[in-house]
Amino acid sequence: FGAHNNSFPAWLWEGSAHYIAARFLGDNDLFSYEDITSRHIQEASKMVEPMQLLESWQDFLRAGTQFADEYSLAFLATKYLTDGLPDGGIKELGGFWELIGRGIPWRSSLQEAIGKTSQEFYSEFEKWRSNGFIT
Repeated sequence: FGAHNNSFPAWLWEGSAHYIAARFLGDNDLFSYEDITSRHIQEASKMVEPMQLLESWQDFLRAGTQFADEYSLAFLATKYLTDGLPDGGIKELGGFWELIGRGIPWRSSLQEAIGKTSQEFYSEFEKWRSNGFIT
């Protein structure tokens, strides 16, 4: 992904990994996807930083504390990003990362693969978050 010197948000890198793992565990009856999500909500609820400020690795890693988990917030952001897409949006996430790998800037990749601008996502996510991660 770095071959094109293309930046992408740290939260989406880590959130994608956690989200895909949780979907795999749930889809294969290895662990409850709902329980995973619930635990992430408990941890992410302690975070105060707006998601938009967690794009750089430095800011992302600095945001977490022993009491708040930035990885949980990243999981929930990815979950929200893919909400309503067929099969949990796994195909669309793969398409996003494929575009990134081809050197397409992340904001353009997001809009092409997921169908949202980064500003639309950030605004909608923060509303969902302020509602306690309840749809």
